Parts: sequence; structure tokens; C-alpha cells
Amino acid sequence: MKVIILKDTRGVGRCGDVKEVPNGYARNFLLPRKLAKAATEEALNEMKSEKENLEKHIEALKLKLARIQSDLNKNPLIFKVKVGDGDKVFGSIGKKDIEQKLAGLESETMIEVHLIHPVKTLGEKEVEISLGSEVKGKIKIRVEKE
Repeated sequence: MKVIILKDTRGVGRCGDVKEVPNGYARNFLLPRKLAKAATEEALNEMKSEKENLEKHIEALKLKLARIQSDLNKNPLIFKVKVGDGDKVFGSIGKKDIEQKLAGLESETMIEVHLIHPVKTLGEKEVEISLGSEVKGKIKIRVEKE
């Protein structure tokens, strides 16, 4: 039986794959657990249109990311912090701080910031961001004295 894999399944395939599997395995395991669905002509056409829509969505996200990166490379996000002797920063700039400032700039899109350690030094830093669907890029932020 030909099936469309709905969830990654070990030994069978990845989501979106069209595979030929034994009838009993499909009827008794894959279909009842909603891991796959029968690969009818209608289901294949539906999957094809979903893939096209997803590709268009990803392309739009890539264009939006390019615009955001271009804007922020020219004018980085600026964070003002209190500093002590020897330019020692009090506190830090974390993932949530950057996401909140980005949300103010780009309200339509959920932007996720990938930051391993909070920023605790003055100057410019590159930070990785993601707009979903594996669309990732880097932006600049600047930490300055208050």
C-alpha cells in the first residue's frame, strides 16, 4: 500500500515522504496511529499544494529576514546599561530583552533570538535570530553606557 508519512517514523520515513509499505503494516499500525495516510490522488494533490504554500511562506520569511538584517546592520539595536568602575556592566542583556525590542520593530512576525549567554560587555555584538521554518540570520546589537 502506498502511504504519505505524516510524522517521522523510524524505519519507514520522514514527514512528507510517499512510501510503499505492506498492507497489514499500514492498516494495523500506521493509519490507526495517524503516522501516515493513504496516498490517494486527492491526498497527493493536497500535499503538493501544501508544499508549494510552505515554500512561498519560507520565501516571504527570507525576504523579511533580509530586510530586518539590512536595517539592523546599518542601525543596530541599542541597549543602554549602567556601568561602574572600569566600564563594568551592571546586569546583562538577555534573550527576552532583545526579543522585546525586536517585537517593537517587527510586530507581524515572531522573532526568536538564539543567545547562549547574556551580553555583559559594552560594544557591538552579533546575535542569531530565527523567523521559523529554518529561516535564520544574524543581527547586530550595541550595548552602550547609560
